[in-house]
Amino acid sequence: MSWSLSSPSWARVADLPAPGEWLDDHRQGILAFLSALAQDERERILKRYGLKYAKARGVHCGRPPALNDYQREEAAQRLAEGESARSVARLLGVRHVTVAKLRVA
Repeated sequence: MSWSLSSPSWARVADLPAPGEWLDDHRQGILAFLSALAQDERERILKRYGLKYAKARGVHCGRPPALNDYQREEAAQRLAEGESARSVARLLGVRHVTVAKLRVA
C-alpha cells in the first residue's frame, strides 16, 4: 500500500499487480484444479469399468474362499448327517459361521 499526496485528502492506493498478471496467476490455478479434477475422474472411470470388465471375463475379485471345493462338500455332507456346524468348523479350522453359510447356500 502506498499513500497518494496528489489529492487534497490523502487516499490509499493499493499496489496491485497489473490486471493481466493477476488473471494469469488465477487462470493457472484454475487450470491446475481442473486438471486434477479430470485426472481423478479418469482414475474413477478406469476403476469402475476395469472391475466390470474383469468380472465379465470371469476374474475372481475379493477375498479367497475359506474352504476349497472338497472341504465344502465334506462340510455339507457332515451337516446333512446331523453334525453341528461348530464341530465341523473345528475340524476344518474355520469359524462356525462359515460352515453355517453352507446350509443356506
